[in-house]
Amino acid sequence: MLLENTFVKCTLGLALLSFSLSPLLLAQKPSGGSSSSATNSMSPSAVGRDTSPMNPENTREMSNPQQDSKFQQFLKVAPNDYAKKIKLGEEFLKTYKDSPYRQPILATLAVVYIQAGQPDKAYTAGANAVELNPNDIRTMAVLCQTMARLYNPGAPDAEKTLASAEQYGNQAVKVAATLQKPASVSAQDFDAAKTESLALAYSGLGLVLLRKGNYAQAIPDLEKATNMDPKHDPTNYYLLGVANQNSMHYDAAVAAFTHCASLPGNLLETCKSAAEKAKKDAGPAAPASK
Repeated sequence: MLLENTFVKCTLGLALLSFSLSPLLLAQKPSGGSSSSATNSMSPSAVGRDTSPMNPENTREMSNPQQDSKFQQFLKVAPNDYAKKIKLGEEFLKTYKDSPYRQPILATLAVVYIQAGQPDKAYTAGANAVELNPNDIRTMAVLCQTMARLYNPGAPDAEKTLASAEQYGNQAVKVAATLQKPASVSAQDFDAAKTESLALAYSGLGLVLLRKGNYAQAIPDLEKATNMDPKHDPTNYYLLGVANQNSMHYDAAVAAFTHCASLPGNLLETCKSAAEKAKKDAGPAAPASK
């Protein structure tokens, strides 16, 4: 079974709706032997600093009532009101060039642009968000998965897009291992947020390998994605089935496709058919020994 692009059209909307619109894992990574207080003494625009308003260290720098009001207006817009969310976000970015709110707005806009069908703008906003905070594994993971799923082999920049997806995914995994929990976040929430972000990253990394025809190599990443994903995205189970099917692990393919078919979404019939094909490819079961 070859990987079909049709699954992207069927499932992308469902998968993207699972993205949180709020910045995630706004943690600091220690730099060498420096203390967190030294890190937090950096200027608001310093690359690598958590510039989110959720970071209490930024409170004193966010005393501009007008910025506060505009940011709150942005936050209050319903997640599915893409046009208004984008309008307010873009206006804020044009007006306040050095605001500490820029990073969370850019990270949010990256998701909203994707959901609004504007991937090019999403990639730019996401790249800018990561530049402001290289520890933003959520945005890196979102970019990784989205670039992999929207990959068009016929596009002029196809290989560059796939390489970027892989780079973002690998960086998200690498940074996640070094993040430290902020004091203002519970251990449970921190671990849940990190796990969900890693699920997105591994999903994208697994699909990158599938796009390259490296089916057996894709299996470990896709297994991690299915195990970590709290929302049980059926696309990940479909991709895991494809990877196993093409690696001649037919029983594992049947299990993955069957699980996919048990989940709501547009892949239900596709996964049912794929499970039946995997059963046929596996051949008759060996008779039980006496």
